[in-house]
Amino acid sequence: RAHGRKAQGGPASTPHMRQGGGGDGLAPPAPSRAANAVARAPSHAMSGSARASKLALLRLAVTCGCLLRACGGFRIATRYVLISSPSTSNIYYAHAQTFYEHTLPHDERPVATAQVLIDGKASRCKGYGCFEGTGEGLESPGALAVHEGDDGAVLYVADEAAKNIYAYNVFRSSFDWLDVSPQRRLRKGVVAKGLAVSSKGDLYYTTAGGGIEVLTADELARFAAINLRPTVGKMMSSLEPKPVTILGSDRGPALASPMGLAADSFFLYWTTLPADSSTGILNRAPQRASADAAIAGLVGGGGEEAQIQANDVCVARDNVFFTGGPRALYAVKMHGGVIAEVYANFSEPKGCAFDQDGTLYVADARENAVYSVPASLDYLRPIKYASKAIDVKAPGSA
Repeated sequence: RAHGRKAQGGPASTPHMRQGGGGDGLAPPAPSRAANAVARAPSHAMSGSARASKLALLRLAVTCGCLLRACGGFRIATRYVLISSPSTSNIYYAHAQTFYEHTLPHDERPVATAQVLIDGKASRCKGYGCFEGTGEGLESPGALAVHEGDDGAVLYVADEAAKNIYAYNVFRSSFDWLDVSPQRRLRKGVVAKGLAVSSKGDLYYTTAGGGIEVLTADELARFAAINLRPTVGKMMSSLEPKPVTILGSDRGPALASPMGLAADSFFLYWTTLPADSSTGILNRAPQRASADAAIAGLVGGGGEEAQIQANDVCVARDNVFFTGGPRALYAVKMHGGVIAEVYANFSEPKGCAFDQDGTLYVADARENAVYSVPASLDYLRPIKYASKAIDVKAPGSA
């Protein structure tokens, strides 16, 4: 069950929803044409608005006020939405909506206010004692991914401006805040448009030169176990985990310019931009792809589909959602088939994330907000409303 408390540091704001047409709830089933964490608890006053970009969902286990064993193993899952903002160099977080809040009418659902988790500028180390690969801060954080294992949660951040991929261990305080360990640089000189983590903990990412690489769970564990004392700080480059190319750019046009990336237990899903009939819009391949493994095009790039420019992708059970500019959210079944325009009234949809309980969160960069839509659709169809779930505005902004 989701914990019911609001995000620490700010009460829920006025409920809000966006309508995609007349009526209530879901539209009649009519598929459309073929078819986008964290320093300390908030203490940084900032001006202006933060343009929401990419999303990741984090679910942390909360004990019932005592040691887990003393509670008989009872745990409460508190879910958080993690949000990157390239315009402010920050990572934000807010509580995900609870099951009870989703049962309320659209105009009565509370809207959380996102809080600063990683201040990209303030966390940058300056002066004596700074070493390469640690304390570099963030310049333009984009893609996010979270892995939750037996040893805790890890947040991965792709910084396109710095051309690096970073990792942070995520912790939950007794005050319901999130906190992170010092920054660890995993990859240098890589422009990753998409990040995805497998259930095993392997980290996949796209590259600007084309193709998809992976840092295996074993390699990441080896790197995390290194005691990064200042005496070895200058050796960081040689200590970074070694990547493996899982799908090279030589595998064909579908991997020439991969963008968004998602993973389930078996497959990788990625979008391609720009897309045409040769590259496809949405593709799929096994996570452990061999040289002769087939790349399946779930959404082609010919005909009416050529008008769709897909950016980000996320998997919600047997549905694969992707944003297609400039205003729409599309979906297709995992095995392919008819593409549905699920919602067409966003302003600038970017990243998306599934909460494992039936809700999809979509970041709208122009609205500086995160919206929620139903994700567990047995058959794909347009929906009427997208409920505003999170305001991504800096404290003190209008």
